[in-house]
Amino acid sequence: MDTMDLDRMIADIANQVMVNPKSGARLLQDGEREWGVKAPLAAVYFRVQCRADNHGYENDGSTYHPEWVRTYHRTIHILVSERHNVFVCQTTDTDPSIPSIDKWENTSNHDSCWSSDGLRVFRNWAMDAYDHCWAHVPKQHQIKPKDLSVFNTFDWFSGGRAFHFVKLTRNSAIDYRYALTSVTPMDYEITLKDKDTGKENAQ
Repeated sequence: MDTMDLDRMIADIANQVMVNPKSGARLLQDGEREWGVKAPLAAVYFRVQCRADNHGYENDGSTYHPEWVRTYHRTIHILVSERHNVFVCQTTDTDPSIPSIDKWENTSNHDSCWSSDGLRVFRNWAMDAYDHCWAHVPKQHQIKPKDLSVFNTFDWFSGGRAFHFVKLTRNSAIDYRYALTSVTPMDYEITLKDKDTGKENAQ
């Protein structure tokens, strides 16, 4: 089962552009630790299309059972804030808008294991996809979970970016979990500066 190591890939990108205080894009001032709702937090937003298929064929590749055919598709939305809060949401449509705040689940807030705990959504999706695509097939014809036909891809934002920056606010933590109170796209500009020539290129 190839999940494209999406959890690791997203964690690496989020750490580089958001969580790491030395390289991340942050709204908090240096040394400020905002745990409540006083100020918005910067966050990086990912949207991933995840699809699994059972094409209806036995292992011989030629015997076809149309009643076996199944497709399991979800759009997985990820928010990672500068305070390493992780929020996830799964939807069944391809609506490009940010899901409403009541649909998000806060999966981790831990400073050292936010990625391993917070991004389990892809592993959970893969298990659900396997059950949907193969549980109805006679056991002797079921494939191993690792052989599930999976296609995952970033849902590219305008400008060809694999992620977008947003601002979020959240309520005070209850049982170590937050609830979002707002998520809004952030207007931003990325500037590359060549230290050798002094030339800048805004994107």
